[in-house]
Amino acid sequence: MRTTNYRGEIGEAAFLYRAVLHGHSVSRPFGEKSSYDCIVDNNRHLLRVQIKSCEVLNSKTTYHIKAQRGGPTCRASYTKQDIDVLAVYLIPEDTFYLFPVEALLGRTSLSLPSAQRRNRGRYAQYHEAFYLLEPSAWTPNRNRGASPAFRLLTMLDPPLRHVIWPESTSP
Repeated sequence: MRTTNYRGEIGEAAFLYRAVLHGHSVSRPFGEKSSYDCIVDNNRHLLRVQIKSCEVLNSKTTYHIKAQRGGPTCRASYTKQDIDVLAVYLIPEDTFYLFPVEALLGRTSLSLPSAQRRNRGRYAQYHEAFYLLEPSAWTPNRNRGASPAFRLLTMLDPPLRHVIWPESTSP
């Protein structure tokens, strides 16, 4: 069995690949302090995406995912201030579930069906839901709960792509 970090790297690489195939630019934050793993730029919005991976069936037909922030001792669910989308990669099936954060509010875990039961269940609509990364999936009020800086960046048209430091405040 692979380590947690290795599984995470597999999921992140798979997500980056799939998001780029869908025509999006993807960036990764510097350091480990962010509540998200990457930022997807869909040419209209910057979306904060947290990526989780799983490779072991909890039962014959279900994968169990911890959908929480803060590590193993903290059981806090993701909020609009943390992320916009949770992407869950099921390694053995090479498939994703993408959830808008609103679908997760209050949840710290998810039970996702294996391929045998995929068309049934309450999460079927989120299977391979890469349409959630498209600009049409995000209404103008969608980022209301996000930080003021994040809202500003997503409202600019075209989106801000580079930060230029004024001469007097160069780092």
